[in-house]
Amino acid sequence: MKKDKDLSLTLRQKEAAELLLRGLGNQEIADGLQVTLTTVKRMMDRLFRKFGLKWGIKRIRLAVMLHEKRQELGISCVCDSPKMM
Repeated sequence: MKKDKDLSLTLRQKEAAELLLRGLGNQEIADGLQVTLTTVKRMMDRLFRKFGLKWGIKRIRLAVMLHEKRQELGISCVCDSPKMM
């Protein structure tokens, strides 16, 4: 039996994921986290690999996967706020 992938996220990955789920681009995420654009690109690459995503439309696919697993991963999304309902 295959062992499940470890999908746990670091605190920084959670913060980046929350900004990604708000629809922010890499530079906006970098500004929000007060890190360089290169750091955000590395973070996103690690997230893509963690979720087994390949090049192409992986940013959208990552956002969808993060959204679906947001409670399990401990990240919040603006869609969870009462104003969005």
